[in-house]
Amino acid sequence: MFAEGWRRWVVGEVSLRRIMISLIEIYVVVLVLAWYFSDRLIFQPQPASYREGGDISRISLPNGDKIGILALTNPAAVYTVLYCHGNAEDLGDIQPIMQNYRDHGFSVYALDYRGYGISDGKAGADAACEDGEAALEHLLARGVPLNRIIIHGRSVGTGIALHLAARHRIAGLILESPLVTAFRVRTVIPIAPFDKLRNNRRIREISCPLLVIHGMNDSAIPPWHGKKLYDLATVPKRCWWVPEADHNDLLLTDEPGYWAHVTDFRDWIGVSIQR
Repeated sequence: MFAEGWRRWVVGEVSLRRIMISLIEIYVVVLVLAWYFSDRLIFQPQPASYREGGDISRISLPNGDKIGILALTNPAAVYTVLYCHGNAEDLGDIQPIMQNYRDHGFSVYALDYRGYGISDGKAGADAACEDGEAALEHLLARGVPLNRIIIHGRSVGTGIALHLAARHRIAGLILESPLVTAFRVRTVIPIAPFDKLRNNRRIREISCPLLVIHGMNDSAIPPWHGKKLYDLATVPKRCWWVPEADHNDLLLTDEPGYWAHVTDFRDWIGVSIQR
């Protein structure tokens, strides 16, 4: 008798109404968990792979925290790239690629978001966008004009790159392995009234030329994300869908093609400006 009463108090009478109420309760719990723990799932910094010094220094944020900045200047470069890296990597991991970027005729700056590398603070979507703003302000303070800045975002970094491109009239934007929104990497369709890194909204707000790059075998962020963003963009745009490339081997799959598309995009921007 006691057990039956306890079961009814916990579970209730089995009915369609009760099942619907239970599903709603589960949905609400999932939404609450998604809201409070999404940043931890989206941003997963690893132990720092480098130390401050040489080409890597730190800049201050308005709240007093400091973030890591990699600066590789090229006196012959017409354009400066601000690079927003992906998840689970830091400036030490990407430094060889950034050096290669400079060797292809660019000045390059890259940032570590809060919580990554030697950067202070806690990682999160809003914080990372603020970090991107601070890095862009750093470039402007060093005399680099907006119309000579190309922002390159990879993976999670495309959210920061699009945030900046929607707010500032930069020269060009490169989205590599981009996501439509953070939640839809897992859910495909929207299931929540909120989300993080809503690139599908930001892409409609940019005014600069766009290059979208995505591996056709991307198992982390499927290529439909890149194609969706490309279709939503209304600016002059180019794309490169890389056969057989996954999420983290895109550059290794076709390195000559990668740099050819990046430098062609730079030259295309230059022709557009002259016109």
